[in-house]
Amino acid sequence: MAKSRRPAPEALAAPQNRAAVAEGPATSNALLVSLLEAAAADVGLDDNSLLALSDTPSTDTAPSWAREDRDTLPTVRDKHADANYAKVENASAFVQGEGDEHVASPNDVAQGALGDCYFLAALIALARANPAKIMELITDNGDGTYDVTLYLREDYESEAKPTVITVDAQLPMQDGSPVYAGLADQSEEGTEMWPALMEKAFAQLKGSYELIGGSEVNTEFEYFGAMDLLIGNDTDSGSVENVLAEDDPERAMGPIAQALEDGLPVVANSADFESDEKLAREAAEVNVFGNHAYAPAAVDLDAQTIDLTNPWGSSHVVGLPAAEFKRFFASVRYGT
Repeated sequence: MAKSRRPAPEALAAPQNRAAVAEGPATSNALLVSLLEAAAADVGLDDNSLLALSDTPSTDTAPSWAREDRDTLPTVRDKHADANYAKVENASAFVQGEGDEHVASPNDVAQGALGDCYFLAALIALARANPAKIMELITDNGDGTYDVTLYLREDYESEAKPTVITVDAQLPMQDGSPVYAGLADQSEEGTEMWPALMEKAFAQLKGSYELIGGSEVNTEFEYFGAMDLLIGNDTDSGSVENVLAEDDPERAMGPIAQALEDGLPVVANSADFESDEKLAREAAEVNVFGNHAYAPAAVDLDAQTIDLTNPWGSSHVVGLPAAEFKRFFASVRYGT
């Protein structure tokens, strides 16, 4: 899992965007005031109205370290320099898929050519636990743009606050398909985009898709976990050894089963198999791949097995015994 790292001091520097007129001669200021008053009179604003407007607090709750130009298109990864942004026709944030219990469904998510499984697995987990929350995070502005809300913290001790990133329906494309998170359900209602919109908003917040890859997510960013970005609450985590409740072998998967039953989003992170080729091969046979995030889908307490959703949108883990889960996975995170 990525660890939090404070941004470099230069990333926290206040922007130098004061208007030059603010430091000009008094006569220039008087002229500016005169022009503003004339413009206000044209639209029926009196002095009291102008005063009220000047006292209106900013609704932007973004932390000081957040990029100011976070409404511009994020750059693609260097390896995808030949990809071009293209608008998704008949785009819609949400479309009810055939057979889906909810509009925002775990099966809507399909990871692309980007190492952000941690983020997409969290989307799957939240869609499974609280699909209404996913829908709250995206507002269709009716003009081809969408407001996406992510929760950010100034620092570790501060409260997570909602920050809105406005995105459009353009995605990096190669051969007519999205390079990164894929499109979801399609119907006469439109082409569902919510996973791609969430991913794009995160990339836009950081400036590029490259910077939301697992190895780069901490770069100039106060990162406290994908679930924290989505719900603004702390997450509980622990090693698999602790989660598996070894003192009660008959209910070793009980904690995960209870979390799912309680409607909590749950993400499980596989171990690093790089130094153990044999373990990597055994894990791959059951669709477990190293340093990868999955969203637990179901637990069979009688059989002591677990099913996990792979954010690839395929190669899901089905009926994995508790003992194998302990061998192949390193940690579990719960949303609160």
